Order: sequence, then C-alpha cells, then structure tokens
Amino acid sequence: AAGPPVMQCSRRDGQGRMVLDCANLEVDSFAAAEAALQRGYGARAAGKTLCNESSSRSHVLLFVQTWPWPDDTGAVPGGRLVLADLAGSENVHRSGANDDPRLLAEAKAINRSLSALADVVEATAKRQQFVPYRNSRLTMLLEESFAQSKVLVVVHVSPLLRDSTDTGHSLQFAGRVRAVDFGAQRLRAEQEDRLRAAHQRSSDENSRLRQQLEQLRKEKELAEKQSQERLQ
Repeated sequence: AAGPPVMQCSRRDGQGRMVLDCANLEVDSFAAAEAALQRGYGARAAGKTLCNESSSRSHVLLFVQTWPWPDDTGAVPGGRLVLADLAGSENVHRSGANDDPRLLAEAKAINRSLSALADVVEATAKRQQFVPYRNSRLTMLLEESFAQSKVLVVVHVSPLLRDSTDTGHSLQFAGRVRAVDFGAQRLRAEQEDRLRAAHQRSSDENSRLRQQLEQLRKEKELAEKQSQERLQ
C-alpha cells in the first residue's frame, strides 16, 4: 500500500513564510480543535520495532493561529502556538530496523531531521551568521517559530538502565536547547539594529549642527572684521 503523501514546502517569492501541502482547518470550539488534532495524529506514520510496539515513524507539527476577538474590555490579542511532537532518534541495530528496508529508510529520515535540528540549535547558540534551516523540512517549518517565539522543550526519556546512553544524549540535547534564547535573540538583534540606526541618525544630526555652527562662526567673524574695517 502507498504510504502517506510527502509534504512539500517552499518559500513564496518575496515572503518568509512556507507554502505547505496540508489542510488549514478553522475551528470555533474546543471539541472542534480536539477533532482537528486527532485528525493530524491520525495521519502520523507508526510501526512496530523491537523497542516499541507502536513506534513513531514521523514527526507531527500542529500550528494553532488565534485571531483578535473583541470583548467588553476591548480586543483580545491573537497569537500563534506551534506544537511539535518529534519522533525519537533511533538506534537501528537495537530497533531491528536494519532488517526492514522500510523501517530503515524511516529511521534514517528521522535521524537526519533531528541532526538538522541539532545543527540549527548549535548555529544559533554560537550566534553564527548563517543558520542551516533549509537542511530539513522540519527545521524549515520551525524557522519562523525559532526566530520569533519563546521555545519550550519537553523531553521524554526512559528510566531503564539499558537506555541510559540514549537518555544521556537526549538530556544533553535538551540542555543545549535550553541554553539558546531563540526568539529573544532575534528581538534583541532587531532592537540593537534600531538603536544603531537611531545613534547614526543622532550622529548625522550632530554633525550637521556642528557644520552650521561653524558656518555661523565664520560668518560672524567675517562680519566683525568688515565692521572694524569700515570704522577704520
């Protein structure tokens, strides 16, 4: 049987937003929102591995956009919430994916996308000029959120001793994410740009005023000199 369709995403010309091959659902109640969420989870790929009876074989991203709504005290501001339920990184030897071409391909795709996410976190933490968002659909979709939002990460780890290595890796990644100030970094950079622009405008204005004062001083000296010459 054919698998779920591959989501395509690309940039619009002149826009920073993604064009997604997915459904936009408008809801007006909690029940409708829950039904939309379940519909999204229903499209998620899952499969049995040696580690998990129902292993996630794909990520799930839910974008919730709320719009301003007037009430007795005025307009209630809108906002955007992005929920990303990520499939876990997978050791293909332990999971048995090595023996199943489909599971192996899915595991490689999951691990590549998580590696791309780690690269974005590292580049952002180091304040690099170039952040490799376009290396994965996952990071492309999360770019706007990372650049403008507060980020909260919940890590699901195993308490079992046999999983201690994977648990350690997950906690290390969570620590790296926690140390990065994604949205605030962009806002801080924009604020610094505005301050630099304001400082430049102030500097230009001061320079212009100094030139005017110097010109007035010269004109005054010339007028005084001409006045003295006439008196003589």
